[in-house]
Amino acid sequence: MAYLEQVGLRMHRYSGAELISGIFRSESPRLARSPHCIFRMGNATLRALYDTVNCPLGVWNALLPDEDEHDCLESWRLTVNFHLWTEPKYQRAAREFKQRFTLIGVFALLDANTPVRTLERLEGLAPGQENWEGHLDAIAQLIADLGWACPAIWTWTEWDGGIFVASEAKAELVSSFERRLADIGEDTAKVVFGGETAQWQGPLDLF
Repeated sequence: MAYLEQVGLRMHRYSGAELISGIFRSESPRLARSPHCIFRMGNATLRALYDTVNCPLGVWNALLPDEDEHDCLESWRLTVNFHLWTEPKYQRAAREFKQRFTLIGVFALLDANTPVRTLERLEGLAPGQENWEGHLDAIAQLIADLGWACPAIWTWTEWDGGIFVASEAKAELVSSFERRLADIGEDTAKVVFGGETAQWQGPLDLF
């Protein structure tokens, strides 16, 4: 594998186990037991995601671009107001990777029409703002209700990757997304399980 980090003059080659632990903060991530695809976020890949899900995108755990950041902790902004992401001016922002959002914590792309009740359950399950593993586990618990989700991956300096995950009922979305990414020359990866042992599979060099 060509997953390398330069530490002084030494190059470190990441093992599959290190990649899984680094991304999911877990050696046996619950979220990865659902159909999923790990990819590099960028304008082209987000366009492919939008074309795959064929619905408006909402940015969970982020303020709308024109909201007051001093009100960021009011929970109704994440739940009752989430449908506002469907408005055209916010859709442009959600589909533009370089758009800078005021983030409340770990963020994910969701269907902007997700019911308020489901969002309230997600907010209730989600832990502290910086608890990455807990946020992924919350999404895993609700993926059947969410249908699909795309939490972002922090790669040293920025939110540079994504995990597109779908419910079993919508597993074809993941296959369709992988085909779209292959068509534009984007590498992907996934986590596969042999019993309780998780293994990294795919050529994606995310780090």
